[in-house]
Amino acid sequence: MKNSETHVTKSSSCGPPTTWTVGWGFSSRCDLNCPFCYSALSRSQVGHPEIDLKTANRFLKRNVNSIGSINFGTGESFLSQRFPGLLYLCKTYLPSVTIAVTTNGALADTLKNQKNATIFASMIDELDVSIDFATPSRHDEWRGKSGTWLRAISSVEFGILHGIPTTIVVVGTPETLEADNLIALLILAAEMGVALRVNIFMPTTGDLSYLPDSNQVFDALRLLAQGGNSVRSSDRLLGALTGTFKPGKRFSSYRSCRILPDGRISPSTYLLQTPWVTRMDISDLLLEELEHEASFQLMASSVLPEACSECFVQDICQGGSVERRWLINGSLHQKDPLCPGPVLDSTSNPPNLLEKHQDSGQRDGPEVHLDYLPTVLVIPAQRRRPEIVHCVKAIVQSSGKFLLLWRSRQADGKLKEPDLPGGRIRPGETPETALERELFEEIGLASNYHIAGHIADWMYRSSGRLRFGSTYLVNSSNTYFELSEEHVEACWVTPASMESILQETDWDTQIVSRYLRQVAAGVPKSAI
Repeated sequence: MKNSETHVTKSSSCGPPTTWTVGWGFSSRCDLNCPFCYSALSRSQVGHPEIDLKTANRFLKRNVNSIGSINFGTGESFLSQRFPGLLYLCKTYLPSVTIAVTTNGALADTLKNQKNATIFASMIDELDVSIDFATPSRHDEWRGKSGTWLRAISSVEFGILHGIPTTIVVVGTPETLEADNLIALLILAAEMGVALRVNIFMPTTGDLSYLPDSNQVFDALRLLAQGGNSVRSSDRLLGALTGTFKPGKRFSSYRSCRILPDGRISPSTYLLQTPWVTRMDISDLLLEELEHEASFQLMASSVLPEACSECFVQDICQGGSVERRWLINGSLHQKDPLCPGPVLDSTSNPPNLLEKHQDSGQRDGPEVHLDYLPTVLVIPAQRRRPEIVHCVKAIVQSSGKFLLLWRSRQADGKLKEPDLPGGRIRPGETPETALERELFEEIGLASNYHIAGHIADWMYRSSGRLRFGSTYLVNSSNTYFELSEEHVEACWVTPASMESILQETDWDTQIVSRYLRQVAAGVPKSAI
């Protein structure tokens, strides 16, 4: 029996790589308020620093032969005016190196600048976009900012439009791993023709309330593997127990690093405190010297817990995720807390908790995150790219009543197909300018109104199309309208009548219903 002091070398299964996978937290800027943020502690300690381009230039120049791939994450890089210049430096020094960027959707806000859009389209090789819930309102509430879901979708579309391998990324918590949500996210990824990736929550601040238990995690993996989806994992525990441990080309714990915005360096994006963080000036850093640092040596050759010494998958699992063991157990002498153990013996040959998993074999998805992060990547077996339409709708109110339109009449003269003013957003339009145009075209409204604010975003599927939309509140002093040929009737209705009538429509009436209930409860009609 091996004792608790047995050491294992994590790179032995895939050979020594020759280059480093660099996770670069270039900026700590962020415009969201996520309760589970793994960078919250780091930001509270060092504020919002950003690496200047002179320092970045020196780092890239000194390590031009040592970098195999770069992922920009931690903060929201697209919020920095320096980021286009940094991408240019990367591609100047490292023209053949894969550049990946993770965004919460702020990319979409930068695309009005055509120069930036051109730079991003030509210099980003992989794009990861955070979408935790398939329901827009739930995601926005989760991320602490209205409109976050829709701009994330727009960022995914940017990747699709420019042929950039794109992934929807979800942080794995008890809420996001609910079966209904995972299925909806898988459908969304398949319909948009992109990959889906799950990062199991890591408690970097010590808060365990967002950590799923072992049963939730493995139930989620079984669900993700259904239907021939290709599942790959660089998480040693999850990969070993599901037969999906297929990391990227350069996977290695000691040749992967995270550069933080203040210049500190760690072997993991989740290990942000002593003894893991190395204080160095990255302008003088040589990556080839990092593997001699104590924290990188500890990461590369961690203690095999005694509880794992008889386990059949110990050669792959090696005790599980170093990050989870340290952050949750406070020690590497205990096994991964997500292990369903106690051990797996040789009767489970091959050890695979996904017994019915029939991998489609697709391998054309993003690779960079598999090289340095314990994660799970899913490539849907049936990917398709339907027509995507962006729309805008208006709840028009005046004197306590709301405007409702009808598209047609039945043979007996009764009205049918209730509708709200609005329509497609044309290229170059913002939702607000599109709404102004639609209000004029559909009901002749050109003055005596104002757009009071954004209520919510929504999505629905119809006739092979994927429709993404926003609903706005419009206050109007006009009570008479000129209808376009699209509608046959318009009338003012009470909140209760409007909610009842719209229940039969095929778009997200929950948004309207929620707003109307707020009105009935006495919430100010201009409330957002």
